[in-house]
Amino acid sequence: MKQKFSEIIDAAGNGDVETVSRLIKEGADINGRDRFGVTPLIAASFNGKKDAVRFLIKNGSDLNASTNHGETALIFSAARGYQNIVELLVESGADLHAATNRTYPIGGKTPLHFAADSNHLSICEFLVARGAPPDAKDDEGGTALMSAAFMGNRKIVRFLIQAGAIVGLQNTNGQTAADLAFQNGQYVIVNELAGKRN
Repeated sequence: MKQKFSEIIDAAGNGDVETVSRLIKEGADINGRDRFGVTPLIAASFNGKKDAVRFLIKNGSDLNASTNHGETALIFSAARGYQNIVELLVESGADLHAATNRTYPIGGKTPLHFAADSNHLSICEFLVARGAPPDAKDDEGGTALMSAAFMGNRKIVRFLIQAGAIVGLQNTNGQTAADLAFQNGQYVIVNELAGKRN
């Protein structure tokens, strides 16, 4: 059975729906986890295999299963820019508030944090429209706005401010989004944030 589980992880990650289907019929655990906590759904989502994701959801995959670090299928999809999979997961009931745990370099990071950090504007827009709070804080007090500002993701900074993100929030080090932008040489962002205190 261990071999079948290894096979279903590989098949899901490769988008091989036929093999995934056969392995499930042969008894492979659709919600089993490898030593990293990866499930077939997470593997398929990580690699952008929408057909496999859809099949796994339809057949009972746990939408909110997470890796050992707390990364869910939605977190990986948001981080890697797979909007069609993000939409499919959310519409199927995936948790917008899912967050990394304390074993991740920074715990408490949500799908919105990852999308903002990776410069995926349309995913940020979708997540916020579906109810993701723009000012959710990670374990170090960081917000999606801070991530976007630090990375120089100007359109996301603008969007998040329009969506109600509070510009003057501080992380646990007392830094604002503008401070982080300045620290990383994102001076255009610094200028945009100047005077925007809400």
